Amino acid sequence: MAATIAWATGNDNNRSKTVHRLGSQSARVTAATWRTEATAYVARDGSGYVEVLKKNSGDLIHSYRFGPESER
Repeated sequence: MAATIAWATGNDNNRSKTVHRLGSQSARVTAATWRTEATAYVARDGSGYVEVLKKNSGDLIHSYRFGPESER
């Protein structure tokens, strides 16, 4: 049974496309431009992270980590 879901939406001038995937262990979504990559990850316990990286060098620009739902 799926414990997580990842949604992704892409937009251009005249349309939007959305997809989703279910996962029993985790959900991960990555969005990118030619210079920047952002990743969000959530595990089935509610813990996870959001990171923004410079794509060419891999330098970390921003990072946010959070614990499981049981800690909130």
